[in-house]
Amino acid sequence: MDKDTIIAVVLGIIVMMLVFALGGVIAATGYFYMSNAGPQEPGKPVVPVEKPIVDTVSPDQNALADVNAAADLNKTPDSNAPAVVKAPEPAAVCGNSKKETGEQCEVAADCTSEQVCTACKCVAKPAPTNVKLDKISVTGVTYWCYRPAYNGKNGLGIKIISIKNTGTSDFTIKGENTIKATAGETADEVKTKATTNIVIKPGQTQGIYGSDISRDAPYLFLGNKVNVPLSVNIDYGDHTYSDYSSTLASKDSTDAGCQ
Repeated sequence: MDKDTIIAVVLGIIVMMLVFALGGVIAATGYFYMSNAGPQEPGKPVVPVEKPIVDTVSPDQNALADVNAAADLNKTPDSNAPAVVKAPEPAAVCGNSKKETGEQCEVAADCTSEQVCTACKCVAKPAPTNVKLDKISVTGVTYWCYRPAYNGKNGLGIKIISIKNTGTSDFTIKGENTIKATAGETADEVKTKATTNIVIKPGQTQGIYGSDISRDAPYLFLGNKVNVPLSVNIDYGDHTYSDYSSTLASKDSTDAGCQ
């Protein structure tokens, strides 16, 4: 066979292989087309059903959230992340009737019965202040010379204290009342008897006598000094008092028989 003949034979074989290959492609395409077509009514053209090669399924959102949460828990804390700073509590406001951090009280009920609430702190109650009565006054005293006198000392003493009521209602000296007297450097103190009940009518004057004193020496001892200041204070026991002041003169001692 010459060269030209060989070439012709080879070309013919190639052509035949191409024809067979083309027929296979057409047959496969037709089969795929027919197998994906839905049921068809007679006389109508075949319409292929479009079907994705790979089905796509929407992921479960809750499952994704669980996965993300688990991933967050497994994260290593970032050392460079800024620290979370807790906001400070608001400052307490004293006087708003609300007990807040740093305050001991807002009202007296927040403290004990022996305390008061001052500037939102519980502090001890201040000692009661005695009030001087302006309608009950000591108008004078009566002296007596005592020999032997109190504690073995001779000297002048007060045996009667005169008290006048200039008010409009009765005033009663009842029970134990503390009476103090100071004459120069000499000081003495007595109490009236628990049974004392002296009623002073408006405009009248009554006296506290030695018989009203509870101790054996029924008087206030003033010593034997003269020309010294004298003060007398009667504490009525209800944070009220009356007082009297004068100068213990030589005449007072002479009139009492001490000179």
